[in-house]
Amino acid sequence: MGVEQRRVPQDTLTKNDALVVIANDFIAIVDNILTVLPNTKNIVIIFGNSPNEQYWSERVRNELKPFESRVTFTSFNDLSLEQMVQRVAVLPPNSAIF
Repeated sequence: MGVEQRRVPQDTLTKNDALVVIANDFIAIVDNILTVLPNTKNIVIIFGNSPNEQYWSERVRNELKPFESRVTFTSFNDLSLEQMVQRVAVLPPNSAIF
């Protein structure tokens, strides 16, 4: 199966297990946003609210703390899709969506 490496405890694998792991680099994603859009002041993070999405939302927030002095992070995870679309439509200038 394919999975992000942080979701698989290595000590639970046996010699008969096989997986393809990936490593998400959230810092690189925000670095890229700020390189392409250097005037960005607000980044909206959208995952959803399932247990898996809550897991990733927490990981992303923790990893992106070094950027908090440069940009504001806003989460739309608890909104319905319709509410997200409405909020995205009126984002202020210099905003990006993650």
